[in-house]
Amino acid sequence: MDKNILDKVKDFITAKFSAEEITAIKTEAAKFDVAPVVTAPAAPVTLKEAKTKDGKSISYDGELAAGTVVTILDPASQAVSPLPVGDYELEDGTKITVTEAGKIGVVTPVVVAAPVQEPVADMAKMSLQFSEQKQAFETKLSAYEKENKDIKNELAELKTSHGKLLTQFSKLLDTPIPVVTRTRSADVDISTLKGKEKYLAIKEMNS
Repeated sequence: MDKNILDKVKDFITAKFSAEEITAIKTEAAKFDVAPVVTAPAAPVTLKEAKTKDGKSISYDGELAAGTVVTILDPASQAVSPLPVGDYELEDGTKITVTEAGKIGVVTPVVVAAPVQEPVADMAKMSLQFSEQKQAFETKLSAYEKENKDIKNELAELKTSHGKLLTQFSKLLDTPIPVVTRTRSADVDISTLKGKEKYLAIKEMNS
């Protein structure tokens, strides 16, 4: 607007209204002097996807929790619509209940079973079992040692007997064999002989 015109309007107001009236007019005008509202840009929506165990594709914004908006994708038309009311189980085992179309009511997380721990055996019982096993082993070991000792003694006796036999056999080999001189039957009185000796003497005389 032209400055001259603004000056004329200002002079007119100053001439027609008192200082108090001008102050009142400014106060009332200030009520209508509203500063422009600056709207912050909306945060970008990042949808997360998941699949149910029966193959349905669902999307949700934010965390999978009660109150979260959830939609379902129609694979045929590729249209997105609010997830109908019902119970759904996701591939990871999480269960969601939609109590209002397109809004999660209850989320049941996967329950991971705690590893089963084997009961700790009673130490006194284990100690007793170990003691019994040790005693049984020592008993068997003692029996084996006695058996081994008996075998060694028998071997020693056999060795001694074998040595004696070898000594006797050696002496026998060293003993000279006596030479037997046969006497002709003619020089023997047959009447003094009996049995086989008499028979052999007569046979020799006739040969």
